[in-house]
Amino acid sequence: MASRSKLAIFEEAREDLKCFRQEVRCLKDIEYLDEEAVIELGVESRNLEEILVGLFDSMFALRSQVGIDKREFLEKIFADSSNLGENKKIGQTLRNRIQITDSQGVDERWTVVYCSMPSLRRTRIGVARLSTEVPLGPSLEQCQFIVLILAPTHEKGTKCAQEIGKTYASLLSCPNTFERLLKAVDGDKIKEIFNEVAKNRQESVVLCVKDNGKENDDEEEDNYSWFIPFKGIVNDARRKAKHYISDFTDGYADARSFRKVISTAVFLVFTILPTSIAYGMLNDENTKGMINVQKVIIGQWIGGLFFGLVGGQQLLILSTTAPLSIYIHVIYNMAQSNGLDFFSLYAWVGVWSQIFLAIFAIFNVANLMKFTKRSTEEIFGLFIAFALTYKALAAVIKTYNYSYRNCGIGHNGTMGMEDGCSPESALLFPLMVFGTLWIGLTLDSARKSHYLTGLIRDLVSDYALPIAVIIMAIVAKIFFFNVEKESFNVYDEIDIAWAGPEKLPFWAQGMAVGLGFPLSLLFYMDQLLVTNTVDNKQNNLKKGSSMHWDLLVVSVLNVCLSLLSLPWMHGALPSAYLHFKALADVEHRVHNGVMSEIMVKVRETRLAVLLAHLLMIPIYFYLIPYFTAFVPTSLFHGLFLFMAISSLTGNEMWQRVMLLFTEQRSYPAIDYLRRVPQRIVHTFTLIEILQLVVLIVVGFYPLSYVEMVFPVIIALFIPFRHFLLPLIISKEHLEVLDSEH
Repeated sequence: MASRSKLAIFEEAREDLKCFRQEVRCLKDIEYLDEEAVIELGVESRNLEEILVGLFDSMFALRSQVGIDKREFLEKIFADSSNLGENKKIGQTLRNRIQITDSQGVDERWTVVYCSMPSLRRTRIGVARLSTEVPLGPSLEQCQFIVLILAPTHEKGTKCAQEIGKTYASLLSCPNTFERLLKAVDGDKIKEIFNEVAKNRQESVVLCVKDNGKENDDEEEDNYSWFIPFKGIVNDARRKAKHYISDFTDGYADARSFRKVISTAVFLVFTILPTSIAYGMLNDENTKGMINVQKVIIGQWIGGLFFGLVGGQQLLILSTTAPLSIYIHVIYNMAQSNGLDFFSLYAWVGVWSQIFLAIFAIFNVANLMKFTKRSTEEIFGLFIAFALTYKALAAVIKTYNYSYRNCGIGHNGTMGMEDGCSPESALLFPLMVFGTLWIGLTLDSARKSHYLTGLIRDLVSDYALPIAVIIMAIVAKIFFFNVEKESFNVYDEIDIAWAGPEKLPFWAQGMAVGLGFPLSLLFYMDQLLVTNTVDNKQNNLKKGSSMHWDLLVVSVLNVCLSLLSLPWMHGALPSAYLHFKALADVEHRVHNGVMSEIMVKVRETRLAVLLAHLLMIPIYFYLIPYFTAFVPTSLFHGLFLFMAISSLTGNEMWQRVMLLFTEQRSYPAIDYLRRVPQRIVHTFTLIEILQLVVLIVVGFYPLSYVEMVFPVIIALFIPFRHFLLPLIISKEHLEVLDSEH
């Protein structure tokens, strides 16, 4: 009978040596040796299968464990376990061991074999030292030392067999350690050597030095004295001037870049415009129509074009925000209560706040943000995601309550259709919201699909948001044409008007200054937090930062907006992050033990944001009435949920929050889980959650005057992180969990 042939596939991957000083699990991995480990010295066998089976038998002869099947072990270790008696090549087992390689190739004197078994309840380790070097197959022609590691399948990533194997392989990779193990007289001496070397490595600094050789021109140039006015602005301007031409040409450097710019511009229109309309509706309600949707839209395209042309960080998106809307409401109330002209007070508050902001830029106060750690940015990012989610869900509840408020119940149990009673509207609103969200997320994940071609999948993913809006708008128009839908107010008067700052009495200037300074802090904190999020070193941007220049540009812009009675704006999340992500080539890779979206290439161009805001000009002049007729506001709230969920990508705080609800055996082998005890990780996460709760309480407090301290609360997070948090968590662990980008 002819024998059947089979192909075997073997893959090799390089693994870094473990850093015992930083990874807390390393010493715990060595402790397994003291827990009934099997150590056999002077083994005479010349067959790897026999050696491993002998270790397996010895492991479970010491202590009975119900359910351990040798056949299961053989199937896990060997690709073909049917003929163990043959001294055949062992290539099929190489996938189950860790190799530490150098320029000379694989060290053939030792091997670490590992596997995970579902029937195991605890990790077991066996060590076999042969009496002499013997050939055990390819890449093991002179093998004398074998470590076998068996771990339960249900263990979490940091305790899995592979991670434990990497710990022992890291120790065996040292020639001196290996020679000492060969000379050890008994098993206790081998345990002693492993423990001694592991503790020495934990105390060693040299072995844990990481490559930080990458120069950062921005940091070098920004290392100047704070007492040199305009120094930061001048350095930023020089840095950005070198790349100004490429800021445009990079947008059409190749066909893919051009497609990305077009799709990103359309994407921005469908993210910025709904946000502007939503905040316009809020301002309309707060100011009785004095600042409305049309004013927000015209301010948006003026500000977007201005910053797109002269701003430093070309990936930033400027927009009015919820805190700014709250501040406008406070100014309106104070103007009404003191008998002042609203636009006059608004203009002077804006001018004074931007004077303070310009002073911050001139005297390099943005350097203070170097004390801001990643946690502050991530807390702020989650606050924005919460705010978007809250806004959408609150709109659903508000519509439901309003639609049923006037619905009376008759004596026969039927619903009376009175004025304002519209139960079908209450049902349609959440259908539109969650339908837009579902279609948007589904299409956005098209890159992961196996259907259609790669180009079509990219196009579908790039245009996911506009496609979702168009589909749901068509559904609403065709199938629910007779259902009442919510829209926004459109006014006939001119939207740009001189604010009339000369109308404000002199005595009210003190009020304007008092309101202007906290507002400048809000601009300062929000603008720089968004800038830091985009300038994150992990994003690998090439053209440098421009914090000081951007503060000056924002201050000049908002002086003009104040005098023209248009809403203020500054850098906004998640629009800026989504803009950056839309211009990037994204790949899904395993990063820090987690399948993550990795930005492999980012196009640092101004074209997308300029094109998006140019498209808003005809929308403002010609299409606003059609928006009220064809696009219900429920679709905008669906977009808010999409933006909130999309902004969670890459947020490590959100990742750690999810770990609180994740089964431990499903924990990924993330870097900080190796280097910081799990208890400390969860403690840090709970402290971050507490900070987020404080931010939410202040940001959504019913009294507007309390909401005004929002920027102060964010600023207080910085000294809390540097002076109070180290009293709870050690600085070494904080450096791992919350280092700079």
